[in-house]
Amino acid sequence: NHEIIEKIDFLIAQVVPLLNLVISGPFKNYTLHNPNHSKKLLHLGGQIISEDTIENISDLDIMLFIYSCYIHDLGMPITTKERSDFLKSDEYLSFLNDNFEVKDRIVKIRNKMGSVGEEEKSGLELILFQLQEFVLSEILRRKHAKVETYRNLIDYLKTKSGRNDLFNYNGVSIEDL
Repeated sequence: NHEIIEKIDFLIAQVVPLLNLVISGPFKNYTLHNPNHSKKLLHLGGQIISEDTIENISDLDIMLFIYSCYIHDLGMPITTKERSDFLKSDEYLSFLNDNFEVKDRIVKIRNKMGSVGEEEKSGLELILFQLQEFVLSEILRRKHAKVETYRNLIDYLKTKSGRNDLFNYNGVSIEDL
């Protein structure tokens, strides 16, 4: 189905820059979550799905499988501005209030920074950054697989691409499948 192939190619072109952002944020030390990760999932699917099954699945099944390989981690990227805004958010502060040990370490580091030399201050800034990255990764990891996150991502992709048909199959929306 040429329409599906075109949509798949288009979707992949839209999500590749977002997937590349995953490895520049708090998930840079996790298992690689970039476009190659999505390709690997497709490859693994081809290895574990039997030939009989592959011959009998529909175009829609194939489209959904490929879309899910490329979309499943799109709730994980965060831009520098989003990171900065997030560190001021109620969600971030709430996480710290629920995780006293992390909050205590952050407070101690900030308090100590005013009374040390520049060399030690740089080391403390690095530790503070790493703690913030930990908090961000914990929050984003929990949020990235929620229905609301995917609804927002689908809306974002349709708006950004100008393609309201990106999540349609034969004129019917597949967003709620």
